[in-house]
Amino acid sequence: MTVPFDICSGVDVVGPSHISTLFQSIPSYWAPMKKQLVHRVGDVENDQELNERISPFYHADKIKVPLLIGQGANDPRVKQAEADQIFNAMKVCTVPPAVNQIELSPFLQRTELVDDCRSKDIVLEVSPTAMIADSSVKIL
Repeated sequence: MTVPFDICSGVDVVGPSHISTLFQSIPSYWAPMKKQLVHRVGDVENDQELNERISPFYHADKIKVPLLIGQGANDPRVKQAEADQIFNAMKVCTVPPAVNQIELSPFLQRTELVDDCRSKDIVLEVSPTAMIADSSVKIL
């Protein structure tokens, strides 16, 4: 895609990064909705070529500007794993992500992810309950 102006940054808000894993995460009681999605998007679970062509995950190396990834950890439609996948895929990019929105709590500490973000100067955006899990995490 070519645009007639410079793009300084991008925003991924609750964005599916890997269409096949998105479809696989749809619960069985949403079968009618999933059938409609397959009709509109294509059968990515059985057509890997289509999945690779339309899933941002397979094109992360083309991201050239900072990307703000915003994901509701408890979103019932697009799971946190979608944001995690594009975040991890962006490790090959020339411009790493600047902010990562994650869920932290006393029961979900994710120390490896927190340490990885800190080592790369990636700002963490978390809910207030994260202060209980790690008092050094700053809330935006």
